[in-house]
Amino acid sequence: MRYFNCSMIVFILIIQNVNSQNLLLKGKLIGFEDGTRIIINPFLDNLDINRDDETELLLNNGEFEFAKHLDKPTKYSIRVRPVKVENLTEYEDLTFWTENTPMTLNGIKGQVFQSEIKGSEIQDQYFEYIKSIFKLQDLVKQIMDSVKTMPNLSEDKKSEMRTRFRSISDIIEKRKWDFVYGNPQYFCASPELVFLITFYPEHLEKGKLYKFYTEMPPVLKSKVYGQQIKAFVDKNKTKLPELKIGDYPYNFSLNDTAGNEIKFSSINGKIILLDFWGAGCGPCRMKNKNYVKLYADYKGKGFEIVSVSTDQSKKMLAKAMKEDKVTWISLWDEKKEIHRDMYQIKALPTSYLIVDGKIMAIDLSGDDLRHEIEKILNKTKN
Repeated sequence: MRYFNCSMIVFILIIQNVNSQNLLLKGKLIGFEDGTRIIINPFLDNLDINRDDETELLLNNGEFEFAKHLDKPTKYSIRVRPVKVENLTEYEDLTFWTENTPMTLNGIKGQVFQSEIKGSEIQDQYFEYIKSIFKLQDLVKQIMDSVKTMPNLSEDKKSEMRTRFRSISDIIEKRKWDFVYGNPQYFCASPELVFLITFYPEHLEKGKLYKFYTEMPPVLKSKVYGQQIKAFVDKNKTKLPELKIGDYPYNFSLNDTAGNEIKFSSINGKIILLDFWGAGCGPCRMKNKNYVKLYADYKGKGFEIVSVSTDQSKKMLAKAMKEDKVTWISLWDEKKEIHRDMYQIKALPTSYLIVDGKIMAIDLSGDDLRHEIEKILNKTKN
């Protein structure tokens, strides 16, 4: 009982303290050129990155400084982008928790994810999880760097790397669930749990969720994340079966970027490519480049593309569409109900090739997708 009371006092002091100061983050990153871009974004309450609130800074002597007044402890993303954009292995990212207090960040090139960040008790708690996945995250970066720098890898090698990537990612995800469930007294645990439930609902264990909520300090239960977790506890939602080849796709209605409501069932086309994507997803953007040529070649032959964006920001969606020359049907899943609850999308990009109303293939891309469309069209001619 004495420990529980101390925890409550600590969190009350944290919440009171963040309202009396400002966040001042002083960063030092060793090994990068002057002019290296540091892109900083806060996360929203559902821990989706806020693309509309973005700060871009340039490293000077390896240093940068970021100041802001926060309404509450906030998770932030930092993306490190090289002066020469072709230096693909120098793209690095990290996430961390901030408070209205002086903070320092010290990291080195190649290991930015492991940067030492001091000044926030909430970040100290979150770093317990980060430390548990250092080596795994290094392996993920090695795989991603190999994909970026060796575009001519054989299909067998690509398949092997995808398998390794998924295996490592699954371990990272499990460790995050374990960290969150094991620390209901941590401020960072409840928002991280909200994120996991929102984006990986299929892995939720209801018994552990209930135990987590009952063990949360009352001061955290009263916050926005505590209220969301309470809603998850109270919610008893039946999931639709996961779609597979041969199934009919689920019908839905969403608005396009102009605000027009479009029903999926109203879209005409013998062949429809239903593609779930996001503006911040690199592989999605690469696929869009391929779709431009594909759409130009086949749109007059009964082929249609329907892209469903999972972006939080309509502004970022519109920007990405313009940059990628998206001229096909593009819908905005603002509330994430279609991709998360209905289609149960586990990773972006995910696509369904639909022929005569039925799912014929899942996640075809590149030449494989083109050959399949050609085969279907040639069969129709005969």
